[in-house]
Amino acid sequence: MPDLQVEISTRRREIFTDAYSMSIGEITNLYRDEELDIHPEFQRIYRWEDDQKTSLVESILLGIPLPSIFVAQAESGIWDVVDGVQRLSTILQFQGVLLDDESNLVPPLVLRGTRYLPSLNGKVWEDGANSSLTSAQRLDFKRAKLDLKIIKRESDPKSKYDLFQRLNSYGSKLTPQELRSCLLISANREFYFWLKELSEYPSFRSMIALNERLLREQYDIELALRFIILRRLPEARLSEIRNVGEFLDNESLDLVSCAGDSLLKCDRVGGWRGRGDPKRR
Repeated sequence: MPDLQVEISTRRREIFTDAYSMSIGEITNLYRDEELDIHPEFQRIYRWEDDQKTSLVESILLGIPLPSIFVAQAESGIWDVVDGVQRLSTILQFQGVLLDDESNLVPPLVLRGTRYLPSLNGKVWEDGANSSLTSAQRLDFKRAKLDLKIIKRESDPKSKYDLFQRLNSYGSKLTPQELRSCLLISANREFYFWLKELSEYPSFRSMIALNERLLREQYDIELALRFIILRRLPEARLSEIRNVGEFLDNESLDLVSCAGDSLLKCDRVGGWRGRGDPKRR
């Protein structure tokens, strides 16, 4: 019987982390310098209402501590946000610097009044009018500290994305495929866009005939992913499938993280060509 402490020690050696606090101003500069990737594609999946965004800004202005932001360090040194996408997006949108996945500025956030700060209603970051925060308030906001947990590049890739899955499933209302899509974007953005494009083929859409709710929940993408994985799977392994969701998670990560792109470009799956990233910045 395996020793529990040995298993714990082995797994701990696969994750290397660091932690420190950074000001919102410093984090904003990292984003402007393209050293922080918050995945604008996620905005279609994680979507806060303006009341939720205002509540976050209110918490920062009042000095209320926020949960930690988790980032993974890529080989290039860029920080890839693992948990905290919507919080960082809200902070950047409020300051008027957030870009969407086509490199267009997202309209700046207009705050709403709250129970504790009713005068926030209609306030914006800066527009030269009475609706702006004061210079002192903006400085206080930029100097507010956020706690960052950094998963270093030395960490095992699969362990990093397992952490991503765990962090983004706690209290989440995402469907399994919405969560899996975030996972795929982080692991291999080109593959995700190719898969999404495949799921939007008119002939495929007419064949699966999904209602609007299932399309919003990305079930069409899940069906396309199932087809690709099962098409490639040796018949002998079909008996291994017990939990379809867990099986898709594991197999999709293996698929996109294989050495090189030769597996993905195999003609058996229709010739993965990858359309590349859309213009980001």
